[in-house]
Amino acid sequence: MNRQLHFHIHSLIKSLVLLSSFNLIRVLLSAEQLSLYIHPRFTFFTEVADYLLLILALAEFSRVVSISNVPVNSLHQHSHGHDLNGGYILFVATLFFAMVFPNSTLDATQVSNRGLNTRITPNTATIENLPRPLAEELKTPKGIVVTDLKYTEIMSELNQFPDDYIGKEVNMTGFVFRSPGQSSNQISLVRYVITCCTADALPYGILCETASAKQYPDGTWLEIQGVVQKGKYDNEPVGMIKLSSIKKITEPMHPYVFPYETPE
Repeated sequence: MNRQLHFHIHSLIKSLVLLSSFNLIRVLLSAEQLSLYIHPRFTFFTEVADYLLLILALAEFSRVVSISNVPVNSLHQHSHGHDLNGGYILFVATLFFAMVFPNSTLDATQVSNRGLNTRITPNTATIENLPRPLAEELKTPKGIVVTDLKYTEIMSELNQFPDDYIGKEVNMTGFVFRSPGQSSNQISLVRYVITCCTADALPYGILCETASAKQYPDGTWLEIQGVVQKGKYDNEPVGMIKLSSIKKITEPMHPYVFPYETPE
């Protein structure tokens, strides 16, 4: 009997793919960029899965070299390996796209394809059944500051029940988007809302009106202040914000809104 050394190239490739995937997620976590892809409530589970990738990578790496006993007169000596299977193609594809395409966020160019919520007008029966968890809080004399945590509820109140907030001051941020049918002094201020991952991202926003609307191209991030009024869109009465203060800002580090996120 002779001892024969076997080198398994497929195990080496698998371990490198798994190790690279582990490293990719670590980089996104350390750069706080994982929220560009998934809701933050899934971060813990992603970290757990990432460490499982590391364990699998080390287990696969331990199989790269093996030693077996073979008969002395055996002339058939070859390297055994575990064939690559289809599951690894997903990892390779993910790594490829991560290297080729830089991180980018959803912007105004995708709003039309996903449908802006301000154009959705439920019928009266549906409106009566809408939950209004912030209705009492927003009716206080103080102005409305649209925070990320309460973004969807506040947008729902302003778009579906504008009569309750006429004359109330609003502060919010978002990017500019123009829908077909808006007049030259109108824009929508929009944020993407994500409940799970970017695949389900939906644009939510509100109609705004200002004489200087033409100065702000689609996609421009603004910090605005204004007063709730009734306006018209497509000849239909809608809630809108008459802008009194507009400030250009850079895109926030965390541009998306995540409902159901636990406040810190």
